[in-house]
Amino acid sequence: MATVVRDLCQGCGICIQICPRGAVKLSGAVAVIDADMCDDCEECVFACPNGAISG
Repeated sequence: MATVVRDLCQGCGICIQICPRGAVKLSGAVAVIDADMCDDCEECVFACPNGAISG
């Protein structure tokens, strides 16, 4: 499952828009990935302009 590096996340929301499963949400100003919904496609990893998501 992809994980968010909180210190790098800027809360831009690109990962939310790109996730085909709707597994990414914002909590405050940081992305959070729902492990039950994530299918490890890593679209969010490739889309993050800050390198804040690793797969």
